Amino acid sequence: MRVKTFVLISLLCLMPLYGHAQNTTLERSFRYAACNRSGNEYAEQTTCLRVEVKDGRPWTVNMYPEFDTRAAKSLRLWVNSIRMGNLEYWISSLEAIKVKFSEWTAVAAKNKVTDYRRNMQSGRIYFPPLFATMVSTAGELCESDKGGVQLVPYFEVDEGGRCCIALRPQPATFVTYDLPDRDAAVGNPEMTVIAGMAGAYERRVTPPAYAFVFASGGQIDSFIEALRFYPELEKLQQAGQKERDRTKELDKIFK
Repeated sequence: MRVKTFVLISLLCLMPLYGHAQNTTLERSFRYAACNRSGNEYAEQTTCLRVEVKDGRPWTVNMYPEFDTRAAKSLRLWVNSIRMGNLEYWISSLEAIKVKFSEWTAVAAKNKVTDYRRNMQSGRIYFPPLFATMVSTAGELCESDKGGVQLVPYFEVDEGGRCCIALRPQPATFVTYDLPDRDAAVGNPEMTVIAGMAGAYERRVTPPAYAFVFASGGQIDSFIEALRFYPELEKLQQAGQKERDRTKELDKIFK
């Protein structure tokens, strides 16, 4: 078991924040595929990721995958976070996947392939583990250990011959402990909670059923574009600096 005296959990990521460029949240949308209720076709939907910026630097990229609430009724929040040092691995892997997806979709159509799945992980396609956090409706918190949660990319063809890319999580080890004030933590997403690690324990769990699914090259492109947030961040930083410079100039005239 890893030893820590405390852990700081910020539930601010539950809502979009806009403020000073030094400490803010960039919200970036992207398109993905979701099966309809009958499961016989994909519908394009839009979701968002949030880039947490602290002291003017991107700190983490948070994603909020949808999960099967019927199978995970006690789960309130499921956050997947990309570490900034791994961002370029994600982008380059997505670019390689887009090329393969185009090739293999054509092969599948030509050969009338149905009901097929292939693991795409390779030397060029690899997604470094995510840091994951789960919060239950009862206030129990689960954090992935230092190994994180590994998403494995699959090329999938359903029974109708429709092709997609699915990034699916593998079982992972989580550290579990209770929040000291469950009602406040669950009821107030703006609250920052410090939870003692006494009594924490590790357990092997399977993350809730979910996958990041893309059914077209355009959807993959939209995800890549969402991850390329630096130009937007630079604009925010420039605007923030301009406002600070303006304030300094105004301060000079009020002596």
